[in-house]
Amino acid sequence: MQPRTFFGLLLVTLLAIVAAAVVLATGRDGGHAGAGGEPAFPRLQSAAAEAAEIAIAGVAGEVLLRRGAEGTWTLPGKGGFPADPRQVRQLLLDAGKLRLAELKTDNPARLHRLWLDDPDKPGAQSLRLTIAAADGSLLADAVVGRTTNDLVAQQEGGTYLRYPEEARAWLAAGRLSLSPDPMDYLDRGLVDLPADTIRRVVVTRADGSVILAERARGEPALAVRTGLPEGQAADPKALANFANLLDGLVFADVAPAEAVAFPAEAINVTVTSFDGIELRLELAVVDQVPWARLTAVLGEDHGTDPERLKGTQDFIDAVAGRTAGWAFRLAPAAFQRLAPTGESLTRAP
Repeated sequence: MQPRTFFGLLLVTLLAIVAAAVVLATGRDGGHAGAGGEPAFPRLQSAAAEAAEIAIAGVAGEVLLRRGAEGTWTLPGKGGFPADPRQVRQLLLDAGKLRLAELKTDNPARLHRLWLDDPDKPGAQSLRLTIAAADGSLLADAVVGRTTNDLVAQQEGGTYLRYPEEARAWLAAGRLSLSPDPMDYLDRGLVDLPADTIRRVVVTRADGSVILAERARGEPALAVRTGLPEGQAADPKALANFANLLDGLVFADVAPAEAVAFPAEAINVTVTSFDGIELRLELAVVDQVPWARLTAVLGEDHGTDPERLKGTQDFIDAVAGRTAGWAFRLAPAAFQRLAPTGESLTRAP
């Protein structure tokens, strides 16, 4: 091969490499790929254990999570009720894993497509995320937009974000889903007592009327002893629905007990299990909203087997530790199931 031919081919090859690099470096919307894969929040990645406060804010609402000296995360906006530690841990993990992958648009008119408008702008779908250490220093601060599956070879997908002091947007590898609803950061399970473990239910109203339903061990269903209209029998479907009153009961909202003014005509419900778990509920409609307070104690007719008794006490302690000092808003259907009338038990739900 002649030297002139060799150098000509070499020049063509170099030009092709440069052109390919330019193509690879230019993404859609004028962005640039290959941002180096550096962490979106370098300090959070290396010091997540220092996180002491998480704030998520947008036009749809805001959430504040705060870690106490004992390490428990709570929601000050819900009177300090404990947050679900799994939710908080996942949020910190997902935020810490984000890595910048592609520089996107810096055109303000296009930010709304990525849900990256200013979070306080009317109609914005973006959320401002800040994570701070106990000394107030920031571990993370960004406007977070929508998630996407547009990142090739990234099974977990990507998340659009931008830093508050910058106009340009980034696509980060990793999925970070945030919510401005405080209830999404709570474990809303109130109590879980399966129907087949319930021995007796007593519903007492302020007018003195009482519904008593019970069964002996081995009997398949509760039987209503008192409280039905004269001459009528309980409907099997209504009774089965009643027996499930504490099977996976969840709450719709929570407030400190002293913040909800329960009236004197509250309904009292006592549920006793075969193992001696006694759950006492106080139910009332306050300002057209159904609320409940719950107390857990060891009943008189508890078992004596040491292992079963320990399990019973552990259950009671867990419920009491979670519910003492709190009032819980219930869904209307759950409230009606917990506080039936004699008439409602005679017809199918």
